[in-house]
Amino acid sequence: MPFGNPIRGRIHLGLEALHLPWFLSLSTVAPGTLSWNPSADKPYFYDGYYYVFYRSSDVIYYKTSVDGKAWSDPITVGSVVYDWTVMGIDDKILLVRVYGGYHKARVGTIQNDHTIAWGSETDLGIYHASWNAKVNCYVTKVAGTRKMFVFTTTLRQSGVPVFNDRVYVSDDDGATWVDLGPTYDSCFGSLQWSDYIGIPFNDGNKLQEIMSPSWCVYTKGIGVWYHIGSLYRDGSTFSGDVVLNGFRNPYYLIDQAIGVFDGTYVNLFYIDNLNNLLHKRVTAGGTWQTVGTVKSGISADAGVTALYESKTGFIYIFYWEDTALRYKTWNGSVHSAENTLVKGESDIVRLTAYPNPIDSRFLLVWQNATPAIRFALFRSV
Repeated sequence: MPFGNPIRGRIHLGLEALHLPWFLSLSTVAPGTLSWNPSADKPYFYDGYYYVFYRSSDVIYYKTSVDGKAWSDPITVGSVVYDWTVMGIDDKILLVRVYGGYHKARVGTIQNDHTIAWGSETDLGIYHASWNAKVNCYVTKVAGTRKMFVFTTTLRQSGVPVFNDRVYVSDDDGATWVDLGPTYDSCFGSLQWSDYIGIPFNDGNKLQEIMSPSWCVYTKGIGVWYHIGSLYRDGSTFSGDVVLNGFRNPYYLIDQAIGVFDGTYVNLFYIDNLNNLLHKRVTAGGTWQTVGTVKSGISADAGVTALYESKTGFIYIFYWEDTALRYKTWNGSVHSAENTLVKGESDIVRLTAYPNPIDSRFLLVWQNATPAIRFALFRSV
């Protein structure tokens, strides 16, 4: 067994059958915070180096590491006034920040010295400086071409669009951006200061969009809850605008829901208003299916992230409860028993993972209550 010791003393002879990852390292990267929406603050690995981005005060930084334990001095990326998002693919890093009156997107190229050389920024829509502006992004490959998606949302009032809530795509590493049109939600006919996840189907500009508007409240005899909205987008055309279920709070989409693509389905994992961690999935243009409950009675402060491993066909569903980081797997038929990765952490506030293993490496980053950024590295069996 070449890569370290099994997690928490599990006997190594059963690891392959159980699809348990090998624990390699756990470290503190720096004091700081993740963005408002940690589903988009993806750690990255390229050419032997790990990359973690974080915010301290009003500045975005990144650090690098060769072993996931010792980290470089901080390298400044730029200032930010509210939200930001980052994700890597090949030797490219897409970073979007809210600053200077705009949602600003730029792409960096990882150099031979493992630093990032940033290209010029593109302003993707204005925002109002006194209102909360949120951004998210996703990068993928379709037929060998890198595709970069950016999603921008800003506060709206009374269902009337105020500023640019849009979806953008670039097929040339950020040199040009195409506006695919506005985001949309059935509650008021528009997003309302929304948290937003967009997951590509790796087929043209087909996306599953998942959102949680803050002003759409339902009462169904089980208390007050906020809905999760979903729609399917094919380029500038969208359809299938549906309400999936209830949330306890509109802002929980930032850390209590995650989507991941498994080659056929976009899988959605989220914590509902009854404290259940649920699993649903949908094909491109299809109807949502309820897969099942990952865990019932999950802690009220819990959060979730997930990744898909194509080698085994497993989805790993990571979640925290209080001071422990745990996970279950989905093998296409059933959810596994619960496994504990890390115990005794100070309270975990935000959690994110790169959506697929990179060179068999599972990359997780979270923000604790200090606040500080923690990095965990695992190796798949």
